[in-house]
Amino acid sequence: MPVVANPPAARLRVNPIRCTAFGFCAEYAPELFALDEWGYAWPHGREVIADLEALAREAAALCPTRAILVESLRATASPPPAPTKKE
Repeated sequence: MPVVANPPAARLRVNPIRCTAFGFCAEYAPELFALDEWGYAWPHGREVIADLEALAREAAALCPTRAILVESLRATASPPPAPTKKE
C-alpha cells in the first residue's frame, strides 16, 4: 500500500447560495480560495492538507455569511473506557 506524503486532513466546501462575494477568504487565504469573475469564492481544491487546515478554519470563521465549511477527515479517537470499581 503506497504511503501518501501529505494526506488530506480536511475537506473544504463553499456554499454558493450563502456566499455573497465579500472576498475575505481569498484575501486571507489565497492558497485555498480563488474568486470568480463576479467575486464569488471557490476553493482551489476540495481537500486540505494538515499544514493548511488551521488557515482554512480561520478563513471560515472570517466569512461574514458562514458560507465556508471545513470538515475534518481525521478519525476521532474514542474515549478510554471508564474505570471499574474493585470490590
